[in-house]
Amino acid sequence: MTDKDLPTLRLEALSFPTDRITIEQLRRDQPDLFSEKGLFGKRGHDAAGWINVLAAMQSERVLAQKAFAAAAGQPDPQPDEDRHDQIDCMNEYYVRVGLSSGVRQTQQMARAIETAASQQFGPTQKRSR
Repeated sequence: MTDKDLPTLRLEALSFPTDRITIEQLRRDQPDLFSEKGLFGKRGHDAAGWINVLAAMQSERVLAQKAFAAAAGQPDPQPDEDRHDQIDCMNEYYVRVGLSSGVRQTQQMARAIETAASQQFGPTQKRSR
């Protein structure tokens, strides 16, 4: 089986908790981004202010990639990324913006991401060897 034949995860088909973050939540979490001197102010674009949300988004995608690879019998695409560390990162941000009430709810969200990703590897696809 060539790389071209390997099943691939379609991240765009998944729903992630961070998809539900509103501009209002971002303004509450990082008001400086939205101030006169922030992202939309005189300083112009300041990508550093988006690090929190981007880290949470990356953690969601790492969990999805790992779950899909496990379901497909593929090697772990992110072997240096620990599942618990990813959930901790997600939890820190989710709680701050009101997506989660705590670690248990975040763990449930993480399992939902993993389940949805692994379900993309359907019964008609061939497992890697």
